[in-house]
Amino acid sequence: MRCGKLCKLLLSYAAWAGCLTASALAADLSISRAPGYAPFTWTGLYGGVNVGYGWGDPQITSLITSFVESAPGVTAASSAASGTSNSARSALGGFQAGFNLQTGSWVYGIETDLSVTKLQAATPVIVTSSSAFGGSDAASLQTTSSATASIDWFGTLRGRLGFAWDRVLLYGTAGFSYGLVRLTDGAFFNGFAGSSPTVAFNSTGAPQDSIIKGGWTAGGGIDYAYTNNIIVSFTYMHVDLGSDTVFSKFKRPNNVLGGASTTVVRGWSFTSTSFDFDVVRAAISWKL
Repeated sequence: MRCGKLCKLLLSYAAWAGCLTASALAADLSISRAPGYAPFTWTGLYGGVNVGYGWGDPQITSLITSFVESAPGVTAASSAASGTSNSARSALGGFQAGFNLQTGSWVYGIETDLSVTKLQAATPVIVTSSSAFGGSDAASLQTTSSATASIDWFGTLRGRLGFAWDRVLLYGTAGFSYGLVRLTDGAFFNGFAGSSPTVAFNSTGAPQDSIIKGGWTAGGGIDYAYTNNIIVSFTYMHVDLGSDTVFSKFKRPNNVLGGASTTVVRGWSFTSTSFDFDVVRAAISWKL
């Protein structure tokens, strides 16, 4: 009898110990299998490619004149004309690279990029002419202009300051811009001098002005970390590369080939443009 009670007590204790062991084991397994969460960090180097669209200047303004003078500085006849181009629009594409440093929710960065584009504008052909006198003093001058301007490529070097919500980053950006710009006035001067015989003449304006100019840029955007390594970006920037002017002039006295005539013809062409434009673009980058 006493043996039976002891056996039951031992069996109950074994069952209770087994339950405790199984519960502890299950708890250990559940803890060991729980996935660990590592928060995303924006700190690191990145680089990639971008495509976008640009619009704005160059927008050209041209002014041309022609004069016939009875003597140097004494105007007998004159005329002038002006023209303005439409603004420019173009697709663009290039690459970007940069580095971010995250401190808490704030992200500090630097980024550089280089893009190829064809922002181009052209004025309609403008013409003006003047003529006066007769005989050996007869003279006429026609001035023509067909100006063009373009931006072939541009780049930026910018600082960035943003605020991150895990994988989403809103940022502002500003810095230095540079690019290759072109401007030509397409000026042409032609006319005649004297009579019996009449002498015809012509001359072209200044050559094309092609130069790398520097300026500033500012904008903002949003980045999204699609994975720990793939970042998708949408950016707006205003880019200002300054302005440029081209001045062409022409002067010819009737007596250049001899004779007593004091008639002089003069003409000039003044062309100017600004190189500032807006850009929107989408980019994809690989973060190291």
